[in-house]
Amino acid sequence: MRRRPDERRQRSSRLRPFSPERDARGGSAGRPSFRRASCPWGEKDRPGHATFRMLLGGLLLLLGFGSLACRKPPEASRAEASAAPAGAHSIPAGVPYEIAVVQKNRFPVWVSTTGVTALDPARQVVLTAPQRSLLQSIATLGERVSKDAVVAVLEPLASPGLRVEVRSPIAGLVLRPSARVGEIVEEGGRLLEVADDSVMWVWVRIYPVDLDRVRPGTPAVISVPGTSQTLSGVLDLILPEVGPDRVVQGRVVLQDRPGVPAGLVVDVRLTVGHREGWAVPKEAVVFDGTRALVARVHLGSDGSVEGVEAVEVSLGFETDRLWEVTGDLQAGDRVISKNAFLVLKARHEAVEAADE
Repeated sequence: MRRRPDERRQRSSRLRPFSPERDARGGSAGRPSFRRASCPWGEKDRPGHATFRMLLGGLLLLLGFGSLACRKPPEASRAEASAAPAGAHSIPAGVPYEIAVVQKNRFPVWVSTTGVTALDPARQVVLTAPQRSLLQSIATLGERVSKDAVVAVLEPLASPGLRVEVRSPIAGLVLRPSARVGEIVEEGGRLLEVADDSVMWVWVRIYPVDLDRVRPGTPAVISVPGTSQTLSGVLDLILPEVGPDRVVQGRVVLQDRPGVPAGLVVDVRLTVGHREGWAVPKEAVVFDGTRALVARVHLGSDGSVEGVEAVEVSLGFETDRLWEVTGDLQAGDRVISKNAFLVLKARHEAVEAADE
């Protein structure tokens, strides 16, 4: 279609340089200038603008929906991170780890209380002076003596220069010396006490609410506060009276040579039964603030670790090696039992990276 002459004239005169003749009539002399020709229609009413805006808006909407569809939700990212091979992000390279199987174990049911260690009075002897004498030597407090050992030497005042030896009838520890070297001891006067500490008791406090579960023959575990030392014993006597503090005294006889002093306050656990529960090694439990976590692993068909997930558990009874756990665990589940903290830390960082 051929344009009309007036239309060609309007399009060619929109922006055009002015000649000197035009400058002389109305422009600046010696400087070329440009003048925009007037548009026969307004900018808003220019043909094709509305269509162009509609096409541009539709394109932007398509791009926006496309980016949302391509972005993975956090749950999918976490699931992929958990299911990813362990070598990728679950277990740091160079960190040794071990895997343990969750299985049932019999845990003791305890009555917890406190007690005080004591010596058997029947295994203590008090040694006295046979006559009025001058004390020349005496065993020291806490000294361990054997049977028939000399524990004191006396010089009778009635027989100057005579040496009288006092021997211990039992083996044990010297307790409470009552005389000093150089003193005059009267006949029958107390010299010292020797106690056989091979047998020791623990007087425990039994509350009335626990009397129906505790009886003679109940095993006991004694813990020394501030140390890792534990002792075993058996409750052999419950006194038939309530003390002024409204508790009943029970006597535990320690089975092993304790090596602890008398009069020591200890923690006592009386085993009154057993129950079954899920057990994991102590090293498998990781504490995150107030939460307890274990790292459950997923194995592939070839036995390799394909993924690790953090499982929150509740802790029950504790033994020397095991924790009783309750939560989302089943028999046969496998957990990391060595360097579980490092494994869970690596997994957490991998999940955060997948969310970004």
